[in-house]
Amino acid sequence: MKLSRLAFAALIALGLGVATASASPITLDCTAGCHNSSFAAAVWSTDNTFHPSGTGVFQPFLRIQANGNGTTEDGHNTDAGNQDFLNDEKAGRWTHSVLLSDFTPGTLDGFAGLWYQFALDFGEPANAKNSLESLDALKLCTADAGDLVMADDCPTQPYKYDLDAAPPAGVDRQVILDYSLNGSGNGRSDLFVYVPAFSTTDKYLYLYSAFGASFGVHGTFAEWSFFDAPNETAVPEPASMLLLGTGLAGAALRRRRKI
Repeated sequence: MKLSRLAFAALIALGLGVATASASPITLDCTAGCHNSSFAAAVWSTDNTFHPSGTGVFQPFLRIQANGNGTTEDGHNTDAGNQDFLNDEKAGRWTHSVLLSDFTPGTLDGFAGLWYQFALDFGEPANAKNSLESLDALKLCTADAGDLVMADDCPTQPYKYDLDAAPPAGVDRQVILDYSLNGSGNGRSDLFVYVPAFSTTDKYLYLYSAFGASFGVHGTFAEWSFFDAPNETAVPEPASMLLLGTGLAGAALRRRRKI
């Protein structure tokens, strides 16, 4: 059913004469769920049960929302005033600069190295017609100032991460999401992205993202936050589990809150 909806959207785009790239993008299909899926040098997961979101809990640093339905939207976090915004950033307390020192990288079970963890919360109509969403661009960059602005891009280069620059470089990529998979309004995370940690002397981190190229955006805002990346460990052997007793239950609860 998911594939037929994707094919249907492609046919509609061609029938309406919508401009399309010369080659179809390489797609990670998360409409039925992604479970620590490796794609474009990052790890993607829709397993969001243990991370509630929403105002006061999710604490976003970037919120974007296009005017009108069926269009695209993009933007990056910044401290610039609303008059300087060039994209679809929403002014207010939920769009602002972030210090790279606020991020704590961690390990991820099954993957080498250290990782930064970002969480996406988006809202689309929970129906078969408009619930699909495409994440078409994701870039990270850094700077010594927190009030930079750039139209349709991360405000500095070289990028620390770029969805389209992972080997092989220059390939158009997108991640397809279905709001109805976990949808309950802007109240819980819909996607986690784990990006390899990097070193820099810059102070501020920028995240640029774009949505809607394949299906348009029809709902409320999309917003990004970050959490401490999980330090996952192997599951103990059964004998060890018996020795751990009630302590294991507490450890499991703490781990679930971090995944």
